[in-house]
Amino acid sequence: MEIYDYELKIVGHPDGVIKDTVVEFKTISPWALKKAEVLPYHHHIFQLTGYMYLLRKSKGLIVYIEKSSGEIYEYPVQLTDEDIKILKAKVNLYHSKAQKH
Repeated sequence: MEIYDYELKIVGHPDGVIKDTVVEFKTISPWALKKAEVLPYHHHIFQLTGYMYLLRKSKGLIVYIEKSSGEIYEYPVQLTDEDIKILKAKVNLYHSKAQKH
């Protein structure tokens, strides 16, 4: 499913929507899992909050699947007004930098 926002000029492909929750699946190697200081990764949260904003959903879930064992780690994410401000600011910054090049 492709989603697009005309105001922000962004497009995305979320992995799924279950009822009122946007779900993103990520695989992670055993090495990365051991080295990860904090899960979920910030850039994964940012990606998910973008999808949540585009789909007008306040709940999200990042699901990490460890590649060798299949072990699953779930991290719920709640979309806040602050997340939306940050998302819009970052997207506008990216667009302005892209226009300069």
